[in-house]
Amino acid sequence: MGACQFAKMVVLYGCILCCFVFLLKIEINKTFFSKLLVRCIRIIGGIVTTASFVLPRLSGYEDSGFTIISYGSFTLIDGWTLMIGILLLIFVGIIKEGFSMQNELDEVL
Repeated sequence: MGACQFAKMVVLYGCILCCFVFLLKIEINKTFFSKLLVRCIRIIGGIVTTASFVLPRLSGYEDSGFTIISYGSFTLIDGWTLMIGILLLIFVGIIKEGFSMQNELDEVL
């Protein structure tokens, strides 16, 4: 297993761990939107976005087919990973708005 494969597995297991933590939090509090949910998805988005910059520099990296600024064997950013990370960070904004709307509704009731 090369350094890139190992780093991909670390990113995957880190994301799974974050998902597990906020699923437990949802089960305990019985509320879907919470500060922990926003933090966990922001952490996952940050990890994936950072991985798009780091993974191409590790040994054993294989081109995904969508790269940003590549020259020969050098790749600056893995485009697919970056796109997933940015989508997660946008999704965090939507979740945060849902959390604030839920808080307003709870205050009214």
